[in-house]
Amino acid sequence: MSKRFFVGVDSGTSVVKAVLTDLRGEELAVAVENTPVETPKEGWSEFDLHKDWEGVVRAISKLLHENQVAPEEIMAVAVTGKAWGCCYLDRKNEPVRKGILWNDARSGPYIQEWVRNGVLSEVFRINGNYYWPGDYAPITRWLIDEEPSNAGRVTTALLPSDWIAYKLTGKLKVVPGDVSSLFDIKRREYSDTLFDLLGISGMRDKFPNPTCSTQVAGEVTREAAEVTHLKVGTPVVLAGPDVSTCAVGVGVVDPGDVCIILGTAHIVSTCLDDPVVRPETGTFLTYVDGKYLRLVAPMVATTNLDWYLGNFCQEDYEKAKLGGTDVFEFLEKQLEGISPGANGVIYHPYLNPAGERCPFTKLTAKANFFGLSMYHTRYHLLRAIYEGVAFSGYDCLLACNVDLRNIMLSGGGAKSTVWGGIEADILGKTVKLPVGKEFGAKGAVITAMVAMGLFPDHRTAIQNVVRIKRVFEPHHKHHELYGKIFQLYRSITSHLWEDWDFAAEILREAKSFE
Repeated sequence: MSKRFFVGVDSGTSVVKAVLTDLRGEELAVAVENTPVETPKEGWSEFDLHKDWEGVVRAISKLLHENQVAPEEIMAVAVTGKAWGCCYLDRKNEPVRKGILWNDARSGPYIQEWVRNGVLSEVFRINGNYYWPGDYAPITRWLIDEEPSNAGRVTTALLPSDWIAYKLTGKLKVVPGDVSSLFDIKRREYSDTLFDLLGISGMRDKFPNPTCSTQVAGEVTREAAEVTHLKVGTPVVLAGPDVSTCAVGVGVVDPGDVCIILGTAHIVSTCLDDPVVRPETGTFLTYVDGKYLRLVAPMVATTNLDWYLGNFCQEDYEKAKLGGTDVFEFLEKQLEGISPGANGVIYHPYLNPAGERCPFTKLTAKANFFGLSMYHTRYHLLRAIYEGVAFSGYDCLLACNVDLRNIMLSGGGAKSTVWGGIEADILGKTVKLPVGKEFGAKGAVITAMVAMGLFPDHRTAIQNVVRIKRVFEPHHKHHELYGKIFQLYRSITSHLWEDWDFAAEILREAKSFE
């Protein structure tokens, strides 16, 4: 009897991953392909849909070839990928223009106007989502106003992962998690009122009606099989955007379950039985097959670390290389000597050009270090970055008024034992790190397992598939200290609120001289 496997495809912002798992959800192998992010103008973030598909093709082909997996051994392909943003297709199902990504800032003026005139409050009342520039609703409004010829050619609007599923199956599908920010969240269906409020009613029929993610979306076509080396007819499951599949992949399935993603973005998601659209804050509410997932998603997390390492830690890279170790391992050892609080340095991680979206919407927000003196080293600043990102997530959880019970950690930052310990200390709760690395793909595979009948539902699948690798317990005295530092963290934000706007005006004036 031949072996049976699943392939989980996670088409991320700049990287595509194809993950091979067994029927127990164990990660056996990963193939990675880079996909370029294009920035044709300041604040714009786009991608070529065809290059994205080519990256998926290369990743799947490499995964099967390098692991000597026969096409008939693949039980199903599970697809997930970058959330929000938008892709627009014409009547031939070809891209009308480049896809626009979740971290794009071009529609910021619409958000500002909708805040001023109360539209965003009305949107939140209907669906519990507080838009930011990279959401598909304001992006679609921008397309109508700024590229009317392109808008007139659109026949279908999709999320990036939906495009990948289409290229595999030839079928245009979306699932509720893809399009729920245009839903009446309580009725779990598109809201015509929202389309009218946002000035995009002419696009209402361009968004496909969603189907359940635990249903097979289609089968691998002959054309897709020829390039990926999958078998024609292999079932394909569209599991939804990566923010929801990652939550499933770490085991978030009951109220009180929390998933913290320390990835490119900092996403904190909690499971709910019923939709909660208050308090009004920068949160997002989505519907995933019988459950609601409330997300608070600050713009960047590990991007702060990447920026810092790239600009200030060349000497550490050289020392790590001479010592025959990884630079992150080297830095972890340096941070062990820095006490909680980073000797008075506080960092606000608002590094994205589009500002911040959670737990507040402030398009002019900027990152900053506070409390520097000549006695601080770059390691104090690095620890402050770790703590600042964790404070940002804590700020979001407090805004949601969530009863924390079961906290799971994931994302690239979860590899850091220092960061995991900081998260536990700030939250004052036990934090668990599950076995595995590619939790977005794993959650997609779990959904595929349900779709293929291996398990009756997500809860049963999670009980059989998700296992714990490490547990971080909070240190009581550290938690008390962090509570005081967090008060200062918030106070600094409030004092900078108007100054961020003033700084943005000054920057615009300065650029006029260029």
